[in-house]
Amino acid sequence: MSVISSKYPARPPPDDTAARIEAVEALCYVILSRVSKVEELVAILAERAGMASQPIDAAERVTVKSAAHTLDCSVSNVYRLIRLRRLTAEKRAGHVLVTAASINKQRERTPGCV
Repeated sequence: MSVISSKYPARPPPDDTAARIEAVEALCYVILSRVSKVEELVAILAERAGMASQPIDAAERVTVKSAAHTLDCSVSNVYRLIRLRRLTAEKRAGHVLVTAASINKQRERTPGCV
């Protein structure tokens, strides 16, 4: 043991709880993105089978890409609808999430992203 280490004992590592929470939150959004891809595939298969798509639960939030698929329009149109405040969205950990309630309301108003 050196003189320095006995004079200045090692400090405990800094509490990195915030960094861990951020990492878990980022992982959640990766999982959410993958789930949205599965939902898109299920919607395509349901459409091919002649089944109508079900409305999304109003408490959910979905990715912009999933919202675009649900509304049968492009991602840029979803961002346009967010700017026009026809869709409600929030940004979390760098991802824009659209509320399902606003998507369902938009689907009732007009079929598509008009």
